[in-house]
Amino acid sequence: MSLTQLRLDDQAYGAFVRDLEYREQEVRKIMYPEKKGANPKYFPTETLSVPWAETSSFTLSDVVGGEFELADDRTTNLSMVEVTGEKVTQGIYQFRKGYEIHEKEIARHLHLGIPIEDRKIEAVQQLYINTLNRLVLFGHAPKQLPGFLNHPAFLRMAAPYPLDETSNESQLLATLSAGGQAMWDASKQIHTPSTLLLPPAKFRYLTEQVRLGTSANDTTLLQFFLKNNMSIKDIDYLAELEGAGPSGEDVALYYTRNPSHCVVRITDALRYRDYIKKPFGIQRPCAFDYNGIFAYQPYSVLLMYGV
Repeated sequence: MSLTQLRLDDQAYGAFVRDLEYREQEVRKIMYPEKKGANPKYFPTETLSVPWAETSSFTLSDVVGGEFELADDRTTNLSMVEVTGEKVTQGIYQFRKGYEIHEKEIARHLHLGIPIEDRKIEAVQQLYINTLNRLVLFGHAPKQLPGFLNHPAFLRMAAPYPLDETSNESQLLATLSAGGQAMWDASKQIHTPSTLLLPPAKFRYLTEQVRLGTSANDTTLLQFFLKNNMSIKDIDYLAELEGAGPSGEDVALYYTRNPSHCVVRITDALRYRDYIKKPFGIQRPCAFDYNGIFAYQPYSVLLMYGV
């Protein structure tokens, strides 16, 4: 039976499409499993509307020019600040997906009033979140787009001690502090991290098992660290940090959630395209354009291997 035999005239088609668009809006309100790489709360994201763009550029910044100078009333000369660094041009790539409603599903909805199935729409939305999460954290190697966990411009260091039962409390605190100190030193006292992301098992160990005392009410090691360190204000876990090192070691991520330091750029947000009538159903394509990570201040991110 074809769509014509189902009498999918313009009026029926329009009504069906309106119902489908309503279901899409409702599905987008569903709470999906958290993928922190796709969440602007964790990784600042800049969404532009430039679907025609093919590339864009940024500069790995290095501010030079010295300190302010004492004014002299006899001269109007000024020394100028300069921002130097390597210019990086990154391609913009489109990622596509879609779903299809078969003619029998259309017939059941139009003639029997059976609700439109949501699972395909939900799958598209979940796969979009999964794809963006992977791009932000690991990039896309074939197109030479790095992610947060493998970006060549970011700082790297080895953990002084592992964040597990083989280290004592002093050694655990020394490891947690070492990332912020290394960033401070490498950037010549410019950058300090405000956020620390840990592998879930290490986060759980430091939160639930390591206490600075002997009773259940004593301060956990992470609570003590948050209260007494110079810069870290937020500590959370990120599942993808487990085994993310080049040799399969666990990684900790130190950074500042500041879009002027480092930002994820999407040049065309996820958009659903027009429905396409097919001989045996209707297709709904969608796509988004991804431009990668813009590391304006690369020394504001540090990866610690071997935690």
